[in-house]
Amino acid sequence: MMKFEALLKHIKENDWWTEEAPAVLQLCIPFMKAFEKVGPFFGLKPWTVSLLVVKNGIISEKTCVKEKTKMFYVFLRKYNNDKSFFKKKVKQWELLKKVLMEKCLFIENCDLKSQNNKQLWNLYEDLIDSIIKEFTPPISAECCDMYTDKLIVEDFTRLTGLSQQASSKKLLILTSPAKHSFIETERLSFLKLCLLFLKSKGGKSASDKFNKELEKHANSFFWVRNNFKDTHRITENEFLELVKEEVKKRVKNDITNELKNLRSVKNRIKIQKKNLFSQLHLPGYYKRILKFISFMAGWQDERKKIVLIANHYQNELLKEIGKRFGYTLYETQSFLISDIENLLTKKIKISKNILRQRSKFSIYSTFPKSDTLLLGKKAKIIDSIFLRKSIIKEMKGFVASGRGKISGIVSVINDPARDRFKKGNILVAPMTRPEYLPLMRQAKAIVTDEGGITTHAAVVSRELKIPCIIGTKGASKILKNNDKIILDLSDGTINKV
Repeated sequence: MMKFEALLKHIKENDWWTEEAPAVLQLCIPFMKAFEKVGPFFGLKPWTVSLLVVKNGIISEKTCVKEKTKMFYVFLRKYNNDKSFFKKKVKQWELLKKVLMEKCLFIENCDLKSQNNKQLWNLYEDLIDSIIKEFTPPISAECCDMYTDKLIVEDFTRLTGLSQQASSKKLLILTSPAKHSFIETERLSFLKLCLLFLKSKGGKSASDKFNKELEKHANSFFWVRNNFKDTHRITENEFLELVKEEVKKRVKNDITNELKNLRSVKNRIKIQKKNLFSQLHLPGYYKRILKFISFMAGWQDERKKIVLIANHYQNELLKEIGKRFGYTLYETQSFLISDIENLLTKKIKISKNILRQRSKFSIYSTFPKSDTLLLGKKAKIIDSIFLRKSIIKEMKGFVASGRGKISGIVSVINDPARDRFKKGNILVAPMTRPEYLPLMRQAKAIVTDEGGITTHAAVVSRELKIPCIIGTKGASKILKNNDKIILDLSDGTINKV
């Protein structure tokens, strides 16, 4: 483990990539352990340190820009030199994914109340171990962050002579994964349900078919609005209400057209990719970069799907642990893995005051083969360094969607489950994730602190045809609710009025 003074020196001397979201410590520990293991899995050295800054239900993930960038270029060389390298790694991961899903299915069918404490610990330990192992290979996609943040657009603009806006539009096509995302897959199924619902009014057989498909949809996508904090099993009745809302506000032809468009979008993109590569005459090395990023984006999406499912079962076990020892779910979500082991195997309880301190403000760090949790003065010192590094002089990012200028009222949304959003406002967030989607559909425009051309906000804003500026590096910290702002979609600048 790195000494505190050495850790401070390392943080000061390096730049840090930040991703921020509603989250809790216990659900984030598996991917932090995966950061620790991703290098060795691919035959490389482990990263020096990765950190989580925990503040009142919001967690900022900090990873070293230099180390991630180095990994990106190593992986790119491997991808170019040995086409089978990543295919073999994906096959290994498929087996790890299968094991994890089997663990989740076992918990789904298990009567947790009947398990004694030792058995419950074994269940939890096995689940966490499986999540870490499954998460490790595809978390390698995180190494693309720095390149897709800015460099990809700068390189494309330099090579083609196109504007930043035109470059962004074409790059979204060229880096698009070959398969539908899990969000698109759920949407396809949901739209089919809407059309079946309209048909079901025609007789019993149609109604029976709808009910069968509704059950199938709920079983397949109950997890779709989960995150690294809240997990809620969306029921058949809840999906039914969503279907009723959709058909109430839209005509049948509109739903049918969206379904047709979504079904055909990947084939259209495949054709567009082929045409763009033919027209643009990009250098071979740059084509390979784009293909590598497309591959990684697809792998990353599948990883996100699996972890949202796994988070549900992790929370189910945490609920049962809490019930046995008098803790709320939110309190057990601030446990370390060692705390859970001590509680279930030795009945050693941890102070609720310490748990409150952890959730209010703490810093969790992973090193090769070790981790540590800092509270109080040491945590404040580290946080102050990160805060100084995050100061920005102007609000400017990359245009992911839209043109011209647009003005509107700000709604800052750090946690979509708790923060209030007014329809028609400009959605400002650290970064968007699947749980933001209902708000994104209502937004006049979208602004994010983080994210490159392949991120959720960039892709979804294009699909929804909503103006979007990504990668501002701090708009959600500068802007406040009800601020009036102007987005200049020609150069990505944001100004308060």
